[in-house]
Amino acid sequence: MVEFITYQKEKYPIRISYYVLEMVSKERGLKLEEIDNNVEAQKDILWFALIAGHRMAKKELTLQREDSIWILDECYLEFQKALFKFGQSIIKMQEELLKDTENKKK
Repeated sequence: MVEFITYQKEKYPIRISYYVLEMVSKERGLKLEEIDNNVEAQKDILWFALIAGHRMAKKELTLQREDSIWILDECYLEFQKALFKFGQSIIKMQEELLKDTENKKK
């Protein structure tokens, strides 16, 4: 799912996905479950989400990684909403899997 953030009055696609988590995990040396609680990792999550979003939207990424902190500073609430939606989709998927497993047992 592609979401959008607004930076300097421009809309940019972001996609929070497995790719993003894997890249942040490798760069930061964190386990996947540690990423969520690491504030410093948010810049990296944003950067890789921008890469993934632009790839999905087939658009060229013109932003620079060193600006990630300023991008995040300007669109922090939009970014947090996208993170929340990603988390909700994971929870929904897990609930569906549990429900399917319970139905198969019956």
